[in-house]
Amino acid sequence: MTLPMSPFSPSEPPAPETAYRLVGELDGQPITLVLSSSTMAIGAHPGNQLVLEGPGISRRHAVLSVTPDGVIVEDQESKNGTWVNGRRSALSKILPGDELALGSAVFRLEEVQPEDARVALVFEDFKTPDMDRPMALTATRAETDLWQRETDFSTHEELAAAPLFEWLGNLTARLAAHPGSHQESALESIAARLGYASAALLSLPPGGEWVWTATWGPFETIRSELQRCQGDLELAAQSSLEQRAWIGLILDHGFAGMVPVAQNETQLLLLVDENPPEPNEPLMKFLGTLIAGVGSAQQEAPTDIDPGRLQFPDGYLESHGEAMMRLYRDMEAVADSDYPVLVLGETGSGKEMISQTLHRSSPRATAPFITINCAAIPGNLLEAEMFGVAKGAATGVAARPGCFVRAQRGTLFLDEIGELHLDLQAKLLRALEYGEVQPVGGELRKVDVRVIAATNVDLERRVDDGTFRADLYYRLAADVVQIPPLRLRQDDLPVLIQGFVQRFSAAKGVRLRGISQKALDLLLVYPWPGNIRELQHELRRAVQRSTSGQVLDSSLLSPKLSASEDASSTEASDTQTVPPELRELEERDSLDLRERLAEVESELIREALRRTDGNKREAAKLMGISRNTLAAKAMLYGIT
Repeated sequence: MTLPMSPFSPSEPPAPETAYRLVGELDGQPITLVLSSSTMAIGAHPGNQLVLEGPGISRRHAVLSVTPDGVIVEDQESKNGTWVNGRRSALSKILPGDELALGSAVFRLEEVQPEDARVALVFEDFKTPDMDRPMALTATRAETDLWQRETDFSTHEELAAAPLFEWLGNLTARLAAHPGSHQESALESIAARLGYASAALLSLPPGGEWVWTATWGPFETIRSELQRCQGDLELAAQSSLEQRAWIGLILDHGFAGMVPVAQNETQLLLLVDENPPEPNEPLMKFLGTLIAGVGSAQQEAPTDIDPGRLQFPDGYLESHGEAMMRLYRDMEAVADSDYPVLVLGETGSGKEMISQTLHRSSPRATAPFITINCAAIPGNLLEAEMFGVAKGAATGVAARPGCFVRAQRGTLFLDEIGELHLDLQAKLLRALEYGEVQPVGGELRKVDVRVIAATNVDLERRVDDGTFRADLYYRLAADVVQIPPLRLRQDDLPVLIQGFVQRFSAAKGVRLRGISQKALDLLLVYPWPGNIRELQHELRRAVQRSTSGQVLDSSLLSPKLSASEDASSTEASDTQTVPPELRELEERDSLDLRERLAEVESELIREALRRTDGNKREAAKLMGISRNTLAAKAMLYGIT
């Protein structure tokens, strides 16, 4: 998971009136480069605005200058030259349709919409740090002095690493602002950025043993390295306390850094990888400040922090829009309970992630979280998968525990619960009511399991048509959590888009400059019927078609997004053509159908609740809809 950050950059230069892109191939792979500013350097070195790595491409190969009537290409004394329409050139103007070759990369220049040349989201990797401004860290004076004393940008190589230091400093500041809950996310960010597979944050109290604060990545790998180097780490911790200073150790499979954060207490950051990257000395020294920032944020956390704070699983992007904040409050209210929870949401809305969050935020967090999809397993096999099989149930059959037994003292997540066969519904009801399961061919067995069920169908309607047991429904719906669809979360989209693009970019090994205004507009206007899952697939596909240094522009997105924008534009233009007899009405009030229907729907819900003294089930009956539908619409309109 990536920590939330402001996605908009006011320092991005304005888009030119005429915009261009280079479309071509490098080593058989398609490449699209948007020329998004007036002057851009292109070459293999990461310091170029357009990074292009391949045979025959120099570190700084050429400079491209965008003008209203074409692009000026100036070769930078590259070894293999810059070629325009098959001829080597030191300085040329290229027009749409012309060919440009840099080493093994061959491009064709195309004119594009100016909106695709304006960068709306600028990723932090590409924000230019102000090297003369002291870094603002939320750390103690001693920690700030440590940074100023021990980090010396004396060589070109160290200076090139400065954006990484700034990123770490910003991360420390965000950790101090949001202590505790983001530590696991921070470890993921640090490990991914520095090239490690696992990370852990631990503390060593006076006379005690190492206490695990947060981990990310394979736990066994981290624990093995800690056990292998325990003696050296304890000695280093003692030295850190005695010297009241940062101590760093290069390990066989990683790096360890520690710093005193309280009287006789040491904080340890452990980074582990089978093939760890080469240590960068200034970077490793700076990690001391980072560890102290994380530790002090934890030490100085307000005592009135809600103990029910949600613990999100790896990979979850936390949202802060109004609809999701209401959802989080509902989740916090039920997380500590042992009652079943029914999670409702459309396909792809993240029901399993929300269910994992409820588990991780509950007293059962250290026990297993077991998942079973009731629609993916044939009915004749689902009973054995859910409740298990006793030894000797059939010739040659060995005993096999079911999901309930495997989830003992933990949580069982039943996805697509609406597809569960009626015969199994009766057995599930018994498990919920009496805490007993009966394996196929076996005896009753006691279990201690919390059940979280999820569905995208209207269970109340299935109760009415007889395909779902009413008693099981009421048992499962002891607490109901409704996930809002993505189309109602416009305020979350920029953060989600940026988070997913950066995650997929890191997985592919490319560094994208940002997202164009046109691409962002398309992503924001599309209704996302497949919700979070569809958004992820769309952005993963776009990143796979991109290259380092590129701006993710509209040419990398699916045609369906442009079609959606065209349909919205057509709908908007149609509403502008109003018959004369309706013009007076239009001037007095809005005729937007969705807006007017929302007003009417909201008023009807309020009136139904008023007539039934707030009884949502009776109010739903008055309106001829299910209670789940009423609850979802009430949440949408902010009706409590």
